[in-house]
Amino acid sequence: MALYKDPSEQAIHCPDRGYQKPLLGCLACKKFPCAAMNDERMTVLERSPFVQTEFNGFLTRRKKVLLFHMTDGSYKEAPRGFDVDKPDLGMLEDVEEVLVVGKVLVKQIRLVPRPKEERAQIRTAMSEGLAAQQKPGIEPKKQAMKNQRKRKVA
Repeated sequence: MALYKDPSEQAIHCPDRGYQKPLLGCLACKKFPCAAMNDERMTVLERSPFVQTEFNGFLTRRKKVLLFHMTDGSYKEAPRGFDVDKPDLGMLEDVEEVLVVGKVLVKQIRLVPRPKEERAQIRTAMSEGLAAQQKPGIEPKKQAMKNQRKRKVA
C-alpha cells in the first residue's frame, strides 16, 4: 500500500535560510509569508488537510465613520459632506441619533500545521482511500502502464 503524499510536503528552496525544506515547514517561520511564497503555494497550503486555521485575535484599525440611527430603527451611513460641528437640520429630519465609530476590529486568522498524530491519521485514511481506488491484484506501476496503453489506443 502506497502512503499518501500531500502537495504541502513538497520540498522548496528557502531564500532566507538557504536550504531545502517542506512547504509545510514555512508556516512556523517568523518571516512567513516570504518571497518564496506565491499564490499557487498559498492555495496548496490552504487546501491541504494537514493545515488548520486558527484565530489569532483582532487587528485594530482606526477609521472614523458616521452612522445615522433612524427613527424606524435602521442605520444609514452619513453623507460625505455631513459636519458634526455644524449639522444641516434638513439632513437630520428622520435621524434619532448620530453615531461616531472610531475603531474597526478586523479578524486575523493564521494557518497552523496540524499535530503529527493527526497528520498520521489523515495520511493513513487517505492512503487507504487510494488503495481502494486501485484495482485489486494489479501493482500501481503496472496499472499506470495499463492506463497509458488505454490512452494510446483511444
